[in-house]
Amino acid sequence: MNRVVMQFYFEANNKITSRKALNMKNSKQGHFFAYFLLGIIVFSFVGYIIVDAFKSSSHFLLLLTLAGAFGGLSSSMRNQKLMLPYRESEHIINLGLIADCIAGIAGAFVIFMLLPGNIQNLQSLTSDQVLAIGIIGGYGGGALINRVVDKYLRDDVENLKAQVNETKSEIQEVKSQTERDNEASALLERFFDDSIPENPEEIEQLKKAIKEASPAMRVEAFYKAKKLRQATWKSNKQLMARTIPVFEALIESDPKEEFHRHHGHLGYALKDKTPPEWERAGKALSKAIEIRDRLNKKGFGFYEFNRAICKIETEPNFVDNRKLSPTEVREEIMRDLEKAIEDPNVTTLIQVSSEPPIREWLKVNNLSLPPNS
Repeated sequence: MNRVVMQFYFEANNKITSRKALNMKNSKQGHFFAYFLLGIIVFSFVGYIIVDAFKSSSHFLLLLTLAGAFGGLSSSMRNQKLMLPYRESEHIINLGLIADCIAGIAGAFVIFMLLPGNIQNLQSLTSDQVLAIGIIGGYGGGALINRVVDKYLRDDVENLKAQVNETKSEIQEVKSQTERDNEASALLERFFDDSIPENPEEIEQLKKAIKEASPAMRVEAFYKAKKLRQATWKSNKQLMARTIPVFEALIESDPKEEFHRHHGHLGYALKDKTPPEWERAGKALSKAIEIRDRLNKKGFGFYEFNRAICKIETEPNFVDNRKLSPTEVREEIMRDLEKAIEDPNVTTLIQVSSEPPIREWLKVNNLSLPPNS
């Protein structure tokens, strides 16, 4: 029994609450429309007073302004809501109903100027006509301004949106590229640590990371490899050999063949590793010379100096029997040596004619270089 009574009580209470809410909603709607109608009556009365008291153009325009503001305000209350001005952020203020009034005034004057004869015959207009023009123009002012903006600024807005989307894409690409560069840098540091064993999978991963890195990161990788090669080519040839995959990756990242030093340092590393790879080194140095000459770069005589050594070490007559080299080979080697000694960077560091195996090859072939070279 108690359970039935309680259920009946709750159902009755819910019905009463729902009825109260509905009555409150109807009451609010009634109040809204009552205030709206009262505003029209009061505004019309004030307009009549202004027009009847002052029969001048300025006061007609004042009435038109007030009517437009009222029309704009009425337009904003179509959803039974009126937005008061408020601050959105530190530098942005939402004007709310003030903006609606301004749009209404603008709409009223636009409609007034579009209607034929109004400006010339302003004195002949009645207050009813002015009020009607102002309220209608003000009510439609927001829509009218939106249509004008949409007509003349649509392309600009679309272009701006496209630029924003493009900028977002560029920012995302920069972020992704930064992550790839960080990965390449970390792999390079790990690979150049000779306390960590070398493995083929890690080499391929490093070469892939270098090829996907940014140009700036590839420049950084080149200088790190160059510095390591120069510091270890005599003292730690095993560690020096780790620069070879880096130079190879840099070459693969340069399909237009714009950087001769990648090939040059690859040639140096192949020549100085244990055991040396004379033929590969010679080909790499030849490619470096080709790119250097095509780009009209001066210097880098060490390319020819080291290529001459590679040719000597792969010349069978000299290597196997210490006999005279064929004439064509002798001429090629001598051209490289003569080109090398033209570079002050070479002659200030070494005496070419006394470097093994150049010294012995010159002796076997009864050749010589200028003194002090």
